[in-house]
Amino acid sequence: MRLWIAFAVAALFWMLPSLAHAGDCNGPEECCITDRAKATVKLPEHIRVGLRVTHLREVSERGGSWSGEVSLVTRWPAGGLRPDLAVRNAAGDLASSVDETTRDGDLCYREHRIAATFSNWFRLRRFPFDSQLLRLLLEERTLTDEDAIWEQELWPNLIAIDAYRELSGWQVTGYPQLEVKRSSFSAVPNHKGPRLLIISTPIDRVSQFYLTRYFLPLFLIVALAYGLFWIKPDDLGSAASVGITCMLAIITFQITQADTLPRVPYLTLADRVYTACYLATAGALGIVLWESYVTTGGNLDAAIRLDKRMRRYFPLGFALLVGISIALGWSSHQENFDADIPGVLAPKAPPAGEK
Repeated sequence: MRLWIAFAVAALFWMLPSLAHAGDCNGPEECCITDRAKATVKLPEHIRVGLRVTHLREVSERGGSWSGEVSLVTRWPAGGLRPDLAVRNAAGDLASSVDETTRDGDLCYREHRIAATFSNWFRLRRFPFDSQLLRLLLEERTLTDEDAIWEQELWPNLIAIDAYRELSGWQVTGYPQLEVKRSSFSAVPNHKGPRLLIISTPIDRVSQFYLTRYFLPLFLIVALAYGLFWIKPDDLGSAASVGITCMLAIITFQITQADTLPRVPYLTLADRVYTACYLATAGALGIVLWESYVTTGGNLDAAIRLDKRMRRYFPLGFALLVGISIALGWSSHQENFDADIPGVLAPKAPPAGEK
């Protein structure tokens, strides 16, 4: 009796790895093949990936992430090798509510519904008139080029209405796009890296919020600084208090906005507009101080003449500064993604004796 119990326990431990692997696939046997020797179709097989964006809950530029829920659909021929896509850019816990494998005719389908926070890199040179890509990085480590050919177009390709409702401050401008490539890194020297599938959903920032909440008050503050040229040149106390108040208000607005963005190593379009407002306000305050100095020297008429000229030229100069700032901010955006990364190190040479 003890011999039979020992044999059963040994058999159970011997079967545990295969049982665990089989537990990863809950579909028909012909849709759960991972051994090339058991494949009944000619390799390489054709694999198509589809996506349904169910929820887009939050886009966090400061945190470098976006959160939501997607349904990933993988299709391959029945009797072929089962692909196993893993999410690579999940920034936290990944929840899987559905993972079903079914067969329809000669094709196998796997629907995998996942919810998580996904790490994402944002390019903010044109903020707040920027466009971004919400990226989902998938990795397949089991299939080689001899095993599978990946279709380059997503299908199905859907965005649920709930995703549009939840994405506050942004607007989806197109369907997700798929890019299939090889990773540049492999743990084994002289071997190809794993297959990467990059799914990117294009979105545009709703800039009206920033135009009404930031830029409109900002320009009104500069307009208040413009009013310095209607204060009598000999009233330095009133002019200085108004000018300093305007400068502090601009600083407060910029600090409030900066709290929502990461510390990027470049000036955004908004930063350049703020700089133009700083220069205009500081210039108006400096002119007022010079007029007060001239007035104390007994040349009040010269100060009055300067005031009249600045009433004409200050708005033109400010508009020119803002126009140049916007043009520089817009043109600083480059299509090369690596252009915004400072101090990229060259690949390190291998130690002596390593390949």
